[in-house]
Amino acid sequence: MLSFAFLSVFLWGSQVIAPEFETELWPEEGRPRLQAPAGLISIREKPCSSATLIGKVRVPPNVDLVFDETRYQTLQAGSLRALSDVTVRGRNLGPIVSISRASYDDGQFPDAQLTCAKGTLIKYLLYRAEGTCFVKIGENVIEADPCPDSDAAAFVSESPAKTEWWIRVRQEGKPLGWALVDGTEVTEVGREF
Repeated sequence: MLSFAFLSVFLWGSQVIAPEFETELWPEEGRPRLQAPAGLISIREKPCSSATLIGKVRVPPNVDLVFDETRYQTLQAGSLRALSDVTVRGRNLGPIVSISRASYDDGQFPDAQLTCAKGTLIKYLLYRAEGTCFVKIGENVIEADPCPDSDAAAFVSESPAKTEWWIRVRQEGKPLGWALVDGTEVTEVGREF
Protein backbone atom coordinates (compact mmCIF):
# COMPACT_ATOMS: atom_id res chain seq x y z
CA MET A 1 0.00 0.00 0.00
CA LEU A 2 1.30 3.46 -0.90
CA SER A 3 2.07 5.93 1.83
CA PHE A 4 0.97 9.51 1.20
CA ALA A 5 1.59 10.76 4.72
CA PHE A 6 4.46 13.08 3.80
CA LEU A 7 2.63 15.30 1.29
CA SER A 8 3.56 18.94 1.91
CA VAL A 9 1.19 21.87 1.55
CA PHE A 10 2.28 25.26 0.24
CA LEU A 11 0.84 28.68 0.99
CA TRP A 12 1.21 31.21 -1.83
CA GLY A 13 -0.57 34.42 -0.96
CA SER A 14 -3.88 33.37 0.48
CA GLN A 15 -4.06 30.28 -1.72
CA VAL A 16 -3.11 26.83 -0.41
CA ILE A 17 -1.31 24.83 -3.10
CA ALA A 18 0.18 21.34 -2.80
CA PRO A 19 3.10 20.39 -5.04
CA GLU A 20 2.03 18.61 -8.21
CA PHE A 21 4.36 15.77 -7.31
CA GLU A 22 6.75 14.94 -4.48
CA THR A 23 9.19 12.15 -3.76
CA GLU A 24 11.41 11.18 -0.83
CA LEU A 25 14.23 10.54 -3.32
CA TRP A 26 16.94 13.02 -4.21
CA PRO A 27 17.80 13.58 -7.88
CA GLU A 28 20.47 11.37 -9.46
CA GLU A 29 22.45 8.40 -8.13
CA GLY A 30 24.69 8.22 -5.10
CA ARG A 31 24.19 9.99 -1.79
CA PRO A 32 24.67 13.74 -2.26
CA ARG A 33 27.27 15.61 -0.24
CA LEU A 34 25.81 18.98 0.69
CA GLN A 35 27.52 21.93 2.35
CA ALA A 36 26.75 25.49 3.43
CA PRO A 37 29.64 27.58 2.04
CA ALA A 38 28.77 30.67 4.12
CA GLY A 39 28.13 28.64 7.27
CA LEU A 40 24.59 29.98 7.67
CA ILE A 41 21.38 28.31 6.48
CA SER A 42 17.68 29.13 6.71
CA ILE A 43 15.73 26.40 8.48
CA ARG A 44 12.00 26.04 7.91
CA GLU A 45 9.38 24.07 9.79
CA LYS A 46 8.30 22.16 6.65
CA PRO A 47 9.83 21.57 3.20
CA CYS A 48 8.19 24.64 1.69
CA SER A 49 9.42 28.17 0.94
CA SER A 50 6.37 29.69 2.60
CA ALA A 51 6.58 27.51 5.73
CA THR A 52 7.44 29.12 9.03
CA LEU A 53 11.08 30.16 9.20
CA ILE A 54 12.48 28.62 12.37
CA GLY A 55 15.59 30.72 12.02
CA LYS A 56 19.05 31.01 10.54
CA VAL A 57 21.39 28.33 11.83
CA ARG A 58 25.19 28.48 11.93
CA VAL A 59 26.93 25.37 10.67
CA PRO A 60 30.61 24.75 9.95
CA PRO A 61 31.31 26.15 6.46
CA ASN A 62 32.49 23.69 3.82
CA VAL A 63 31.70 20.67 6.03
CA ASP A 64 29.14 18.10 4.88
CA LEU A 65 25.69 18.71 6.32
CA VAL A 66 23.99 15.81 8.09
CA PHE A 67 20.45 15.15 6.86
CA ASP A 68 18.01 12.31 7.40
CA GLU A 69 15.17 13.07 4.97
CA THR A 70 14.76 14.64 1.58
CA ARG A 71 11.87 15.92 -0.53
CA TYR A 72 12.20 16.56 -4.24
CA GLN A 73 9.13 18.46 -5.42
CA THR A 74 7.47 19.59 -8.61
CA LEU A 75 5.86 22.95 -7.93
CA GLN A 76 4.73 23.30 -11.53
CA ALA A 77 5.02 20.56 -14.15
CA GLY A 78 6.81 21.17 -17.40
CA SER A 79 5.42 19.92 -20.69
CA LEU A 80 6.69 17.74 -23.51
CA ARG A 81 4.90 17.40 -26.87
CA ALA A 82 5.12 14.25 -29.00
CA LEU A 83 6.47 14.99 -32.50
CA SER A 84 5.27 11.65 -33.84
CA ASP A 85 3.47 8.55 -32.57
CA VAL A 86 5.79 7.27 -29.86
CA THR A 87 5.83 4.75 -27.00
CA VAL A 88 6.89 5.75 -23.49
CA ARG A 89 8.25 2.86 -21.42
CA GLY A 90 8.71 2.64 -17.68
CA ARG A 91 6.98 1.79 -14.42
CA ASN A 92 3.36 2.87 -13.99
CA LEU A 93 3.07 4.38 -10.49
CA GLY A 94 -0.62 5.14 -10.98
CA PRO A 95 -2.59 8.30 -10.16
CA ILE A 96 -0.34 9.50 -7.33
CA VAL A 97 0.95 12.89 -6.18
CA SER A 98 3.70 11.59 -3.89
CA ILE A 99 5.85 8.55 -3.39
CA SER A 100 7.87 7.42 -0.40
CA ARG A 101 11.32 5.86 -0.69
CA ALA A 102 9.92 2.56 0.63
CA SER A 103 7.12 2.44 -1.96
CA TYR A 104 9.53 3.35 -4.75
CA ASP A 105 11.87 0.50 -3.82
CA ASP A 106 9.39 -2.29 -3.02
CA GLY A 107 8.81 -3.49 -6.61
CA GLN A 108 5.02 -3.10 -6.58
CA PHE A 109 4.71 -1.05 -9.77
CA PRO A 110 4.14 -2.80 -13.10
CA ASP A 111 6.12 -2.11 -16.24
CA ALA A 112 4.14 -0.13 -18.79
CA GLN A 113 4.25 0.89 -22.42
CA LEU A 114 2.06 3.88 -23.22
CA THR A 115 1.54 5.08 -26.76
CA CYS A 116 1.42 8.82 -27.26
CA ALA A 117 -0.05 10.03 -30.55
CA LYS A 118 1.62 12.85 -32.45
CA GLY A 119 0.76 16.13 -30.71
CA THR A 120 0.12 14.54 -27.30
CA LEU A 121 1.18 16.78 -24.43
CA ILE A 122 2.61 15.02 -21.37
CA LYS A 123 3.65 16.56 -18.07
CA TYR A 124 7.32 16.49 -17.14
CA LEU A 125 7.58 16.21 -13.34
CA LEU A 126 11.10 15.42 -12.10
CA TYR A 127 14.41 14.05 -13.24
CA ARG A 128 15.18 10.81 -11.37
CA ALA A 129 18.53 9.21 -12.25
CA GLU A 130 20.50 7.48 -15.00
CA GLY A 131 18.37 8.89 -17.81
CA THR A 132 14.99 8.25 -16.16
CA CYS A 133 12.38 10.77 -15.04
CA PHE A 134 8.86 11.04 -13.70
CA VAL A 135 6.22 12.13 -16.21
CA LYS A 136 2.46 12.23 -16.06
CA ILE A 137 0.48 10.77 -18.93
CA GLY A 138 -3.26 11.17 -18.45
CA GLU A 139 -3.83 10.56 -14.74
CA ASN A 140 -0.86 8.22 -14.24
CA VAL A 141 2.66 9.01 -13.12
CA ILE A 142 5.25 7.02 -15.06
CA GLU A 143 8.88 6.55 -14.13
CA ALA A 144 9.94 6.76 -17.77
CA ASP A 145 13.01 4.81 -18.88
CA PRO A 146 14.45 6.42 -20.89
CA CYS A 147 13.13 9.89 -20.11
CA PRO A 148 11.22 11.26 -23.13
CA ASP A 149 13.14 14.55 -22.98
CA SER A 150 16.26 12.66 -24.08
CA ASP A 151 14.76 11.89 -27.50
CA ALA A 152 14.73 15.16 -29.48
CA ALA A 153 13.33 13.34 -32.53
CA ALA A 154 10.25 12.16 -30.58
CA PHE A 155 9.53 14.95 -28.07
CA VAL A 156 10.02 18.69 -27.80
CA SER A 157 10.06 20.51 -24.47
CA GLU A 158 7.48 23.28 -24.39
CA SER A 159 8.19 24.37 -20.82
CA PRO A 160 10.54 23.30 -18.02
CA ALA A 161 9.33 22.01 -14.65
CA LYS A 162 9.68 24.24 -11.59
CA THR A 163 11.16 22.14 -8.80
CA GLU A 164 12.59 22.42 -5.31
CA TRP A 165 14.82 20.06 -3.36
CA TRP A 166 14.71 20.06 0.45
CA ILE A 167 16.67 18.25 3.14
CA ARG A 168 15.91 17.83 6.82
CA VAL A 169 19.09 18.94 8.54
CA ARG A 170 20.31 17.29 11.74
CA GLN A 171 22.74 18.71 14.23
CA GLU A 172 23.99 16.96 17.37
CA GLY A 173 21.74 14.00 16.57
CA LYS A 174 18.52 16.04 16.45
CA PRO A 175 16.49 17.27 13.46
CA LEU A 176 16.65 21.07 13.13
CA GLY A 177 14.20 21.52 10.27
CA TRP A 178 14.17 21.83 6.50
CA ALA A 179 16.72 23.61 4.29
CA LEU A 180 16.39 24.31 0.57
CA VAL A 181 19.18 22.96 -1.64
CA ASP A 182 19.38 26.15 -3.66
CA GLY A 183 22.99 26.29 -4.81
CA THR A 184 23.60 29.32 -2.59
CA GLU A 185 22.98 28.61 1.11
CA VAL A 186 23.13 24.85 0.53
CA THR A 187 25.20 23.51 -2.36
CA GLU A 188 26.00 20.06 -3.66
CA VAL A 189 29.74 19.32 -3.62
CA GLY A 190 29.78 15.69 -4.74
CA ARG A 191 28.31 12.22 -4.40
CA GLU A 192 29.16 9.12 -2.39
CA PHE A 193 28.71 5.79 -4.13
